[in-house]
Order: sequence, then structure tokens, then C-alpha cells
Amino acid sequence: LIVTERIGSVVVPRGEERLLAGIFTLRDVASRIALPGRGIDGPLKDVMTPDPEPIEGGEFAFQAALRLTARGTHHPV
Repeated sequence: LIVTERIGSVVVPRGEERLLAGIFTLRDVASRIALPGRGIDGPLKDVMTPDPEPIEGGEFAFQAALRLTARGTHHPV
């Protein structure tokens, strides 16, 4: 999906409620699959970034950027 749709990340839902379980990014592909030589046949939960911190709609962009930087996150959710 990331390659065919040319996107940098995919939000991963959890359960019937479709709650936020994680985010899967190109950085995850590189650092958790390609560089360590890991196979691609394992579960997504083992290589995604779990429980990303959501950004609230009313939050100022600079506040969101500071929180992302402090956490080392590159993709807001």
C-alpha cells in the first residue's frame, strides 16, 4: 500500500471500534525490516510504531511540532 499509493505512512486500527493501534511508516520499513534483514512475513504489530500520540484538531502547529520532536515521532496522527 505504501509503495503502490506513494504514501509515507499508514494508520493501523485496532478492533471493531477501529481505535488507533499504531502507525506504519517508511522509516519502520527501513529500520525494523530492511536494515536488520528481517523477513516480511511477520505480523505488522511487530514492526509498526505502536500507540502514537494523537494530535488534537485545536492544537497549534508549533505545539504539535514540539510534541512530535520531544517524542522522536516524524508523522502526526
